[in-house]
Amino acid sequence: MSVAAPEAAAKPDSPPETTGYRNLYILLLVCGFILRFGFVLWKKTYIRAPGSFHPFGPEVCSIAEHIVLGQGFSSPFYQDTGPTAWVAPVYPYLAALVFRLFGIYSVASAIVLLGIQCIIAAATGIAIHALGRRTLGAQIGFFAAWIWALSPICFRWPVSWIWDFTASAFLLSAAFIVTLDVAQKNTRKLWLSLGALWAVIALTNPALLSVMPFTFLYAAFVNHRSFRPWFASMALAGVLFAALVSPWLIRNEIVFGRLIVFRSNFWFEFHFGNYHFSNGMGYSGKHPDANAAEFPSQNTATPSSPSFFCSPSISYSFSGAKFAPSHNAERDALRSGSGSPRFSNVLIPEEPASQPRYQGEARVDFLSAAHLRWHAEIPCQSGSGK
Repeated sequence: MSVAAPEAAAKPDSPPETTGYRNLYILLLVCGFILRFGFVLWKKTYIRAPGSFHPFGPEVCSIAEHIVLGQGFSSPFYQDTGPTAWVAPVYPYLAALVFRLFGIYSVASAIVLLGIQCIIAAATGIAIHALGRRTLGAQIGFFAAWIWALSPICFRWPVSWIWDFTASAFLLSAAFIVTLDVAQKNTRKLWLSLGALWAVIALTNPALLSVMPFTFLYAAFVNHRSFRPWFASMALAGVLFAALVSPWLIRNEIVFGRLIVFRSNFWFEFHFGNYHFSNGMGYSGKHPDANAAEFPSQNTATPSSPSFFCSPSISYSFSGAKFAPSHNAERDALRSGSGSPRFSNVLIPEEPASQPRYQGEARVDFLSAAHLRWHAEIPCQSGSGK
């Protein structure tokens, strides 16, 4: 008894690429870019407001600054703290390239980086259409793409914040499209393209790797049901993925003396959204970019030392203390002395008047244990970056 294989041919409403689709894609790209970049120029989002880091994403652009200054991939919090794996390398190196060509934290650099993000965001509309017409039909893909291109709700991140949000949306959409192509055509070239694309994603935003196993399994399942050979091609795609990400992992092993997979800020972010009295959305008063009290009293710490960020943030985690705006003369002096956008309006802790202190200050529960582990594992040490 034969087993029916899934339909491999394209759906009637999802025809091959035509001149009409090419024209549509050009129109989507042009309209999406003009609207987003026009918003950048209209609202002047490329100009940093006093006391704000926008549009320069703090960690990404701080690392980029230190790369340009010859200090390597290091120091995500403006001050020199040594090598880091706080974020994945693609976006900091992209920002470093722009900084080298147009100036560190210059208006020209902001315009160029926001312009690149606007192009990527506009291209995401094309990816949405291509994905929609292959799954739900050409009409659904058409409307979804134009909603993405025209809706101001979809403008926020590419026009205001230099970070990997925009690239992540585009790369994940592209990964889904390539996965469908692999499932339909099963060529070795497409399998290798899928492995290479996931390597780029891993080095841009490792959080998206949670989806990677499902794309490989889906492509393998469809080809298996169609009685087509797939294992060797999938294995080669996995080898290519490992080869492309291995330089970054080897660098981390050499610099920090132990394996750090892609980036090291998991326990900080975990604590950031789960400390006592947290609303789950994070709070800038507990972030070293915005609060000098959260910054280490000394700028050297080894990966095995819990001194980095440890004593102040643990006490605030247990006490539930709030933070209030204040002027910090030291940070202002740093800002005026180096030319980089340091923060003059930062936050310092103050005891809440109406809220009692948490009655478990000495308690060590799951969250605080995770927090302590992050402090003990933060990969930051003195010396130049690698």
